Amino acid sequence: MTHVLDQRPLPDGWIDVTPREARRLLTQLWREQPRQSILSTLNNLRVVARAGGSDDILCRADAVIPMFFVAHLTWGPPAEHTDDNLYPVETVQDLIDTIGPLD
Repeated sequence: MTHVLDQRPLPDGWIDVTPREARRLLTQLWREQPRQSILSTLNNLRVVARAGGSDDILCRADAVIPMFFVAHLTWGPPAEHTDDNLYPVETVQDLIDTIGPLD
């Protein structure tokens, strides 16, 4: 199934990635994700673009309704993720309550 974002050009500053670069970026993303991450539950996640001026990547998850995610890579070693530093976020309002307004 296609998504409306599949039909549009990338925004200014975003760059298509080669298959080799996409694999390298996805490998780094998996290194940085805790097992409890929502991204770790998705099948068929792939990197489709990267931001030219930052370490942000655009990922697409193939599903019945395709989903897109922007992730920021830190390029550091895998972090120790414990239940103490996970946020119990289930809704957008939970996220706002946890990290503050999204201005």
